[in-house]
Amino acid sequence: MKMTLLVARTDAPERLAEAAGVRDLRPASWAEGAAAARARPGAQPSCALTRPVDGWVVLASDRLPTHRGDDAMGALLEGASAWLAGAEVLAFASLPSGDYQAWSRAADGRVTRAFYWFGAEDRAHELGERTPAELELGVPGHDPAATTPEHVLEVARRWCLDPSALPWGREAPGEVWVGALPDPEETRRAAREAALDQASRDVAAALEVEVQEDVGLAPSGGGGDARERLDGMAAHMATLGYQVVWSGDRTRFEATPPEGVSLPPMAFGLDDV
Repeated sequence: MKMTLLVARTDAPERLAEAAGVRDLRPASWAEGAAAARARPGAQPSCALTRPVDGWVVLASDRLPTHRGDDAMGALLEGASAWLAGAEVLAFASLPSGDYQAWSRAADGRVTRAFYWFGAEDRAHELGERTPAELELGVPGHDPAATTPEHVLEVARRWCLDPSALPWGREAPGEVWVGALPDPEETRRAAREAALDQASRDVAAALEVEVQEDVGLAPSGGGGDARERLDGMAAHMATLGYQVVWSGDRTRFEATPPEGVSLPPMAFGLDDV
């Protein structure tokens, strides 16, 4: 495989591309897609994006982030899942450089399972309980260093689809898309923005209000005391990292996204809830 696959249960490939910060998408052949998924010295990082295959969309590149260090892949998985309204998003990686093998999954905007082995640092990491597929396959084993690219493929086959059945590098009917990947910092920012955007909508749904692009929120007919509902919304927005500033009479507040996030500020008042 020698690349990383981001796999989402969706029928909207463009939404997965948005969550990953992909730019300049254009149609291409499968052979062109395989070339775009592999790094070229000095070239802009790029990727290939498939149409839905058995209900799954695949974004492939050997320049996607990993779970190592600051776990940028974890942030990407959570952001993509949130952006896709809680859909299941999976990642599978087998990179010869450094002997990196990994698989992970997220749903409802949260990583529920992750494993990686990085041979160059003799390091393994595991998050969450092993799934029935992993237990049946016996991976990862007692010795994480024994994890192989074939193990990554086997987990992928049990969790979603068979990556080796996709016609990468071959002339095949149909087409994929190719596009430019952002740098790692842009990827993290795109994932954070996707998660915050969906989380703000989740807050609105939980408090029985509707998001309106031009004015923020409007009532959706839910009951409850408006004062309590507004206080609850402010508290939720604060936990998401927004800076919350109240008016002098505490009848309205403005919520400003964290620094570096390009989502617009939002304002909510008693009349809105």
